[in-house]
Amino acid sequence: MDIKTRMKPQMGAIPLLLLLIQNAHLLPSAGVVSSKPAVQPTSGSQSQIHTDRYLGPEDCLKQQYTQLSCAKVSCPLGHRCSEGTAMCTCDPKPDECYAKEKVCTRDGKESKNRCHAVAETCKDKNKAPVFSHQGTNCRSNNAFQESLIVKDVIEVQLPKGSTKALVCQEGWNIAAAHVTCRKMFRTLAKTAANRKYSDVPRKNIILPDVCVPVFCKGHEYSLAECHIGSPVKLNDKSHIAVANCYSNSGNPHPGNKCDIGKFQCANGKCVLHDKTCDGINDCGDGSDEMCCKECRNDKAFHCKSNVCISQHARNDGVPDCLDGDDELPSAGVVISKPAVQPTSGSQSQIHTDRYLGPEDCLKQQYTQLSCAKVSCPLGHRCSEGTAMCTCDPKPDECYAKEKVCTRDGKESKNRCHAVAETCKDNNTIPVFSHLGTNCRSNNVFKESLKTEKEVIEVQLPKDSTKALVCHEGWNIAAAHVTCRGMFRTLAKTAANMKYSDVPRKNIILPDVCVPVFCKGHEYSLAECHIGSPVKLNDKSHIAVANCYSNSSNLHPGNKCDIGKFQCANGKCVLHDKTCDGINNCGDGSDEMCCKECRNGKAFHCKSNVCISQHARNDGVLDCLDGDDEDSKATAMPAPSHAPVPEPTNPQLQLPQRPRPPAPPAPPTSPPPGPSSWTTTWDLRSA
Repeated sequence: MDIKTRMKPQMGAIPLLLLLIQNAHLLPSAGVVSSKPAVQPTSGSQSQIHTDRYLGPEDCLKQQYTQLSCAKVSCPLGHRCSEGTAMCTCDPKPDECYAKEKVCTRDGKESKNRCHAVAETCKDKNKAPVFSHQGTNCRSNNAFQESLIVKDVIEVQLPKGSTKALVCQEGWNIAAAHVTCRKMFRTLAKTAANRKYSDVPRKNIILPDVCVPVFCKGHEYSLAECHIGSPVKLNDKSHIAVANCYSNSGNPHPGNKCDIGKFQCANGKCVLHDKTCDGINDCGDGSDEMCCKECRNDKAFHCKSNVCISQHARNDGVPDCLDGDDELPSAGVVISKPAVQPTSGSQSQIHTDRYLGPEDCLKQQYTQLSCAKVSCPLGHRCSEGTAMCTCDPKPDECYAKEKVCTRDGKESKNRCHAVAETCKDNNTIPVFSHLGTNCRSNNVFKESLKTEKEVIEVQLPKDSTKALVCHEGWNIAAAHVTCRGMFRTLAKTAANMKYSDVPRKNIILPDVCVPVFCKGHEYSLAECHIGSPVKLNDKSHIAVANCYSNSSNLHPGNKCDIGKFQCANGKCVLHDKTCDGINNCGDGSDEMCCKECRNGKAFHCKSNVCISQHARNDGVLDCLDGDDEDSKATAMPAPSHAPVPEPTNPQLQLPQRPRPPAPPAPPTSPPPGPSSWTTTWDLRSA
């Protein structure tokens, strides 16, 4: 009998074998449903590498790439690429751990930033993970904790209140289970599972009545490093996450023997062949996702380096693909502050937390134009009938006697009138250019998106200087304004990229950038605060705006994943991007109902609205009661890299805008303003 004849019975048995394996979740003890198996005892041999439409080619698979192979992926936080080995090591360079943020460690101490805390764990994997949470409220009894309790159910203690919670089954997978088991010093996970909440034994224990959804990429050292959503109330029909870990004495490495129909990971484990190239780290070392001609489903994103990652990892502010293409359609970009992502599933209730709420407020769908919550922006007035800011300001609400220039080189009565004109017809190019009388059509403010990388270039009045936009201070609110000025609806993300990485084919790039600060409601960057030009070098980073096209579907309806907030305009943003003083939604609805603000960069108005600290004492009322402009408020300092001179004509700082229904008299002298943001360009002074 030849080899082909002898193989026929075996090949015919493969579908049956796969069917049994795929339905193995029906076999465990009552109440448990198993999903995404990673490692199982195997027998037989596999003498060759098996590829298919998705997995391959062989030359790639033979390299045994993993999630730490920097020839295939961007190194995780706290690691850097060693050129000698092409592997991510635990020794990040200082400029790769540059973020100035306070984070707390598990022992109640402070660390310089999250990157340093993760690197510390990476260097010594025999001790408990270091990172706990961001902030300065560091106490050992207030640190993030996780443990496996009865039936391998995962319990976590959340900082800021020491709330205990279980982990929700929604979004739970083998990648997150690996992280849990790794933290328990239990090597890796056999399976990710879920169990009915009502089936969990309660003898001698008190179970939390809430769960939190988590999303992990699989390389993290503890769940504290993963994205954790807001708590969700549990009921008897709810399912919660279970992690089935290998014991220390278990053998997760079956060597070189994997059954036909299984893939051998770089670490020796065996996983089902159809669990490769699905965007989920089944192996535990990521090797099942490193060599993929395409991805198996639409829940995975295909990097240009032929790696598959989860769609949840896109636009999360961290580049995972080698070229950063998970963060923008263009290569070489690093993303910050994601605003809107495609979502699926449903969210039947409004989720509140310590910051966001209460529900009664959220149900009102307030926005940045709701004058029951905020002062109307310049060029608008409050309509008493609708309690909304309209584009028809009363004469006494556009009282300033100042000369301003419009984009067509003409003069307007004042900035308020110019903005109102744009408001009335959103299909026109924004009207306002700059303050002053030097009005010529070739000497007006202009903004454009340069190259396929969507770098922002502006032309400043006075001497028509061209500049890019600095990355410091750049955020999604400013990106919304840029996209709106381009008639591109709103921004997907605010991004930054290295100045030296910008393609220069057939274009001459400016060698300076300007910092900008926008509130998010403006019609163009001309209405924002613009700082003085800063010289660029090869190490500088500049701002990028990734806009939706006019044909994009910005409104996913009423379907937002758990852990995301639904904006009044229908968009979905991460729950922890609400109440941070940044207009992530584009309509401001993520900041309108806030019991308190999430960080020291936001100011809490008496009307329970969060605004940026940069908006305090800027001469413009934002809070409903004007408490952002009172004498006790202090303006934020200038960006650390931007030397900003004194204004050449401080009399032209913006006057305070009256709030309905009884506007105050115009100020006789300019209010204390943010001199750190006042520019010497015609935009702000003649």
